[in-house]
Amino acid sequence: EGFNPSTSFPNPKKPNNASPSAIKLLMSLANDMKFKAVINMHTYGESVYGPEICSKDDGDKINNLLKKVCGLNGYKTDRLENAHGSGNDVDWFYSSGAASIKMLWGKNSKQYVSFAEIAPSVQRNLPAILTFIKEGTELELRPTPLRTIYYYEFE
Repeated sequence: EGFNPSTSFPNPKKPNNASPSAIKLLMSLANDMKFKAVINMHTYGESVYGPEICSKDDGDKINNLLKKVCGLNGYKTDRLENAHGSGNDVDWFYSSGAASIKMLWGKNSKQYVSFAEIAPSVQRNLPAILTFIKEGTELELRPTPLRTIYYYEFE
């Protein structure tokens, strides 16, 4: 559709941006399924981030789990303190009730990566991912509503 799903949605700087149909379908699926844990995985970075809109209590719970995840895969993590959040997908999934994180994995910044380059990252991250899914679904969270217009509404 000519959209970048990571950046093509309304935001404070571009309020007239449109979300691609794939994002609308994903949001609808998430609303229907009520996921308890979500990982948004991107290539290149070896770091993990949680939502920015958490209360301190929820942020501490998710951050403690992130430290455990990073202990398994050796990635870095930072807790971003921002009560309003940037409105990214991790914030949106958290506001819908899920423990959610963004994982930037691998060392390769190329657009296309061979299976031989992917396999070691999968092996390195699988225990961390399984731990997050298992323990993330058990977290008792009290989500905050999203206060930005990112992912604001869809048809």
